[in-house]
Amino acid sequence: MYALRAAVAVGLLAHGVYQFENDPTWWLCCPFYVSAALLSLLPFPNLFIWRLLSAFAVMGGGSFMLFLAYTFHSLDGATGLSLIEGDRLLPISVGVALITATRLAHGRHSSPLEFIKGFILTGLFFASFGCMIFSAKFFNLHQ
Repeated sequence: MYALRAAVAVGLLAHGVYQFENDPTWWLCCPFYVSAALLSLLPFPNLFIWRLLSAFAVMGGGSFMLFLAYTFHSLDGATGLSLIEGDRLLPISVGVALITATRLAHGRHSSPLEFIKGFILTGLFFASFGCMIFSAKFFNLHQ
């Protein structure tokens, strides 16, 4: 399972480097999925800084993912709009799925608060798959 997470993380890092070099608005999306990829490659759940940065990747990336999905879904039926920025939803969704899977794999379930956190992480994990499927409709707009 770690090999699959590592392969996806390396792919996200490569995409982040590509976006950094070719997109002037890289700062909008890259921090979420690049941090998720780095934190998934180096899981140290006992360190405070790892937990803090992974919380940023989970909550920030998850909130931004849901915001983009809601916005693109709301604007999808509007005439005269070309939603070419919709392809940004896929790497953010993959990053959220990756970091939530890492947090769930390395989590401890010893207190009731851990179960609530696990429920939130599981919800974001499944929501990220829905956003991945939804983002597929925006990839034919570049042609």
